[in-house]
Amino acid sequence: MCFPMYPWGLMLTCSSATVYYLLGWKVEHAYASKILSRYSSLSYQTEFPQRQHADTPGALSGIPLGRTQDPMNVRILEFSNWITTLIHALLAALGGGVLMWNTHHDIIYGRNCVLADTLAYHSLGYFIFDSYSLIRLFHSKIKTTRLSTLIWYRPDLSFHHFGVIFIFTPIVLYFRRGLGDFFVGMAFLMELSTPFLALKGLLQILDLRSAFSRGFLLNSMVLTLTFLMARLFPLPYAYWLYAKQSHQSLWEACCGLAWHCNLGTVALFAFQGYWFISMVRSTTRLFYEEVVRASHVPPSNATTTTTSNPLSEPREKRE
Repeated sequence: MCFPMYPWGLMLTCSSATVYYLLGWKVEHAYASKILSRYSSLSYQTEFPQRQHADTPGALSGIPLGRTQDPMNVRILEFSNWITTLIHALLAALGGGVLMWNTHHDIIYGRNCVLADTLAYHSLGYFIFDSYSLIRLFHSKIKTTRLSTLIWYRPDLSFHHFGVIFIFTPIVLYFRRGLGDFFVGMAFLMELSTPFLALKGLLQILDLRSAFSRGFLLNSMVLTLTFLMARLFPLPYAYWLYAKQSHQSLWEACCGLAWHCNLGTVALFAFQGYWFISMVRSTTRLFYEEVVRASHVPPSNATTTTTSNPLSEPREKRE
């Protein structure tokens, strides 16, 4: 570890969280309302409190949203949250790619501790801020102050942020003993799919899903493909690289690793697989809707002759 947690790590984490907080505040108060006012629709604002976000993986339909007093405020919070998520994902993916490039010659002992630690502290600060941002957003949707209800409203996001803050970050900074910077970069490169997820969320918030239906479908397809290549494929690929460098078979490499490494990989693969299946279902549904829309034939202007059914006429008229 190049930067000890105190004071440098604490300074980097607080700086990251502060920058994202200021960025979110600026978007929320200076830009979001202006942008959303151009694309807002009365029907969206009226129907918004009853929406359950069924398209979002992990949404619990059993928790009612309740009537939001200010649905525009919820949209502003969502818009701000997606913007900060987009920026963090781009920075994390870029840093992860650079870290992998600098250490690809030796995936176990290759070192770039400055970049690896900086990425870890940067993401730690972001996820602390994002946890606060999501609590505000969930509170605006379901109007409750109970932390347990806010957590179980989106348990997938809650457990994801908990795992990143209390499991992933300590492993990167302390428990890996300076080994495997290449795999740390691979973990951050997994954020490569998140910009497309953020773009999907922004299009939904701006009510542009119908206006750009084909673009929305294309983005969903790219999101699904990128998620597969950036989040699922690297896990078995990492085992293959380790077996190749250690001159072992794939089975020997898997059995030679510590049990908690294999357990963590399986758990991560299962979690990512759950998200991938949800994305495949959503993309398939969008594709089917686009096919139905494209094959829809508008009705002809020609008049059609209908045969009246006497039994369907009023009784007085039949008599």
